[in-house]
Amino acid sequence: MEPDRAQGFGCVKMKDQTMFHISTRHRKVLMGFPRRAFLVLTFVIWVEPPVLGRAEAEEATVASVTPITRQVLQLNRPVGRIFAGTSEALLAFDYELSEFQLIDAATGAIADTQKTEGAPLNLTTYYVGQNKWEFLYTQKNDDPSRKRFSLGILMSKKRNYFTSINVLDNIPDTFLSPSAKYIFGISKGGMDIITWDRSFVTNNRVYNIGGLRDRIDKFAKLYPYDLIVFRDSNYMLAITPHEHMASLLNVRDGYPEDTVYVEELSVGDPAHYSSFSPDMALGGAGTVVIANGEAEVLTVMSVIPGNIPQIDRPLQISLRSLSALTTGNRKVLVAANHSLSVILVGTVGSNELAVFRKVGGALEELKPVELNFPIIDIAVLPRSLRSSDNEIFVFLGDDKRTLQIEPDIAALIEPRPIEAHDPAEQAFPSNQVDRDSVARLQRALTTLGFSVGVIDGMPGRVTTAAVRAFQFKGGLKVTGVLDQETREALNNAVSQLTPADRSYVLSP
Repeated sequence: MEPDRAQGFGCVKMKDQTMFHISTRHRKVLMGFPRRAFLVLTFVIWVEPPVLGRAEAEEATVASVTPITRQVLQLNRPVGRIFAGTSEALLAFDYELSEFQLIDAATGAIADTQKTEGAPLNLTTYYVGQNKWEFLYTQKNDDPSRKRFSLGILMSKKRNYFTSINVLDNIPDTFLSPSAKYIFGISKGGMDIITWDRSFVTNNRVYNIGGLRDRIDKFAKLYPYDLIVFRDSNYMLAITPHEHMASLLNVRDGYPEDTVYVEELSVGDPAHYSSFSPDMALGGAGTVVIANGEAEVLTVMSVIPGNIPQIDRPLQISLRSLSALTTGNRKVLVAANHSLSVILVGTVGSNELAVFRKVGGALEELKPVELNFPIIDIAVLPRSLRSSDNEIFVFLGDDKRTLQIEPDIAALIEPRPIEAHDPAEQAFPSNQVDRDSVARLQRALTTLGFSVGVIDGMPGRVTTAAVRAFQFKGGLKVTGVLDQETREALNNAVSQLTPADRSYVLSP
């Protein structure tokens, strides 16, 4: 990093090798430099252009960069992992050089690098505003003189360069696999950091909360493996796979406020468990998608916001159509867009992707996708505040040099055609019960707002419960059976849907 890239925050090396740290977001000001350094700062501020509003800044950035298109890029050096970077750049880690690389998603060029003293265990991206990004990560240190693990914050602006890095040795020695995330709105400075032990081989219930330096240990009444942020200053969604449980963890006192039992969540090998939370860069959407390679099940969990949030009923669907699992390859990868209209599940070393989507209160499997090469990692670049489904998906090939860029992931998926249907065509003309008719029933109930859990053509207790709910709402006799009266009511309801929704219900 160059000195003239200082933007008035972070930890920046000056010409006399002294350091300063200014963090307005954490209300800390730590300085240690002679007076002549003020001359450098004065010069930087003098040449800084006028500060634009958020919308103006985003528009100016979009107008000045190369458009990101669907393409395959070749890197000059192999990278071991890829992470969500900025909305225009990918973050990668080179294990041989022990450095982060900021890679332009439009060209594949390395825009900037940042050396580290260890390899990252995990990393989460956050959008600060005005094209500024923070990458919060934990790392395992190579230097034996330091503590085993450290907490790091790497900062970047636009797609062009890193602005600062701050690494602190404040992770408890008892942690075996530490992870960290921001909690929005707890401290007066804006955000605090929660650090916990994300390990399958320990029952460490201690987590700590605080700023960069002042941290407080807390004791959870449960052992969380995953903690999911959802724009709430008091709660996080805690996932405990070995207990088949998800809870709303009150981060202030460690108590679970709401708990649900989730089947097929337990896993023995952490490599067979993969989770993805959409919109983490914007504070979290309160949703997590979990792929379990051992149980061969995809689970989607969401939080219902409110003064006292609640966990919505988990949705699950089988992953048995993923052929790589049948060969014993259970190292799963999962990613999704923020609306969950595209959920991708793959395995390390395979080019096959199973495709799912959330439709109302149900999960539906779509036609699988085959990439041009086997992959070992997936990253989803965060969307901007004003966008819809424009997250950029990036796939890292097994050669560690090839990147496939997909700026419109929906274009990769074979869409369900919208067919014209006779207005007089009935959705349920008879009491025939086969897999196609059950799937049509599930699509109809889902479109009408009744959750069936999964659209798979298999009748079950959730589909029956949805039929009962439809009957109750319509003033019909509640039996859970698709009798003549219920079929007529469903036919009438489907006939009043939009053409697109009606086509979705009626099409095979």
